[in-house]
Amino acid sequence: MDISVIVPSYNRASQITNILDALKAQTFKNFEAIIVNDGSKDNTKEVLEQLKNEYPFPIRPIHKENAGRANARNTGAEQAHGKILVFFDDDCRPNPESLASHYEFHTQRTEQPAILDGPALFDPKLVEGDFAEWRVEVEHSWYKNDPEPIEKVDNCSLSGGNISLLKSTWDRIGGMAVGMNDLEDYELGFRAKHQYGIKIFIWWNTWIYHDDFKTFREFLDRRYHAMGSGKKLFLAKPEIIEIYPHRWIFDPTFPKSAIFKFFRTEFMIRFIDKSFLFKLLPQKMRYKLYHVAVLAANIYCKE
Repeated sequence: MDISVIVPSYNRASQITNILDALKAQTFKNFEAIIVNDGSKDNTKEVLEQLKNEYPFPIRPIHKENAGRANARNTGAEQAHGKILVFFDDDCRPNPESLASHYEFHTQRTEQPAILDGPALFDPKLVEGDFAEWRVEVEHSWYKNDPEPIEKVDNCSLSGGNISLLKSTWDRIGGMAVGMNDLEDYELGFRAKHQYGIKIFIWWNTWIYHDDFKTFREFLDRRYHAMGSGKKLFLAKPEIIEIYPHRWIFDPTFPKSAIFKFFRTEFMIRFIDKSFLFKLLPQKMRYKLYHVAVLAANIYCKE
C-alpha cells in the first residue's frame, strides 16, 4: 500500500460520503482510507459500517471514544499500512489529482523527507452570503498557483485538513501532541521544523475544497477557542514567540488594544452579524469591519 488516507470524523454522518466520493474520483488508486470515528454522537458508526464495502478502495473504520483530533489522527497513523500518510478532514473534498501530487512529492524526496501542506479552498458553487464571500477573497489570496512545491522558509503552519508526510517521518517526530484542543497541526509543524530540521512545503496541485461554511459568529467563536489553545501552547513553548514574534501578538499596545477590545464586544459582533444597517454599508467598508473583527479574535486576543 502506497498511501494511507487518514480522516478523523466527529458527528459528520450526513457529510462523510462527500470525501469518500472525492477519494473515489482520485486518479491515484493505490491507497486505503482510514476513517477514525472520534466518539461521534450521531449515527456515524452505522453509516461507516454500511459504506465500507461500497467503494472500490479499502475503507477501514475505527471507532473510539472521543479524545480530539490529535488523538484520532495518531490512532489512524498507528494502524496505517501505507508508506505515505495523507491527512484530510471530514469536511474536505480533494481534487482528483491531490493524492497523485502528494505521492509524487514524497517519492521524489526520499533522501530528504519533508512535510507537504496543501491549499484549502472554498467551492465557489457553494459559497453563499457576504461573510463567506469575504472569506473566499481573503483565504484564497494565501495561496499561489505555482506549478512546483514552495518551501515555507519563514513559516511552520500546517493546514491540518490537507497535509502529508512519510510514515517514517511521522514516527520520528512522534505524531501529534495529545491533549491539545486546537492548533495541534501548528505544534506539529513547529516541532518538525525547529526540533527535527524537517522542511515544510506547500503545493497548489494538492488543493482541496473545504466545506467549512461558518457564520460570522460561529467563525469568531472558533477563533476564540483556537487562540485560547494557542496561549496555552506558547506558555508551554515560549521559543515559538521568540522565533515568530510578529505572528502571535496577545497583548497589543494602545490604541490597537482599545480598538480590538471594542470589536470583541457583543454590541459590535451583533452589529456586524445581524444589523440591517451593516448590510447597507459599501462592500469595501463591510470587508474592512470583517477584517478588524477577525483580527481581534485571531491575533490580538488578550482575554
